[in-house]
Amino acid sequence: MLEARRYREIAALHVEGIKDGFLSSLGVDVLALIYRAIDEADECVLIVEMDEDCVIGFVAGGAGMRPIYKRMLARFPQLVKALAPELLKPKKLRGLAEILTRRGSQDEGAADTNLPDAELFSIVVASANRGQGVADRLYVEFARQLAKRGFDAFKIMVGEDLQTAHSFYRRMGAVPKLTATFHKGAKSVLYVHRLPR
Repeated sequence: MLEARRYREIAALHVEGIKDGFLSSLGVDVLALIYRAIDEADECVLIVEMDEDCVIGFVAGGAGMRPIYKRMLARFPQLVKALAPELLKPKKLRGLAEILTRRGSQDEGAADTNLPDAELFSIVVASANRGQGVADRLYVEFARQLAKRGFDAFKIMVGEDLQTAHSFYRRMGAVPKLTATFHKGAKSVLYVHRLPR
């Protein structure tokens, strides 16, 4: 478990690195609760890289959102306080509902695809530390931790237009499996990374 202040650092880094993501629009307080819940859940993995006393990168993932929601609900007063400004915005409520149900219309052929339970949720490196191998180290350790927990593969959802991310995941060994439509028609590519047995 990390020190409590580290979750806010991770949340701020998420907002910096994933500017257009829906979760970033919810703010640092909500994201800090999410990353704390990920760190507390046995089914999840949160790995950070530090430079002196500062988080410069992180990767998070796990097997499903249920254990994360359970831990967030255990801090219900904090969650309500963090979400309060967003609960009056219909667009944000729809986005939250979509994340909670994780629904999306997958393209033809998706129903026949056997997808892994584990997923890489997010990986971010501070802009000043990119190009130094931080993302590679985080990704490799994430894969190692999942393999240690008995998983044989994990999936990654990547926005269709994020070419740098596509290049990174392919270079790291992930293979594109299908295209899915989420968030009002925005397309994403679902990758699968097989782990050594």
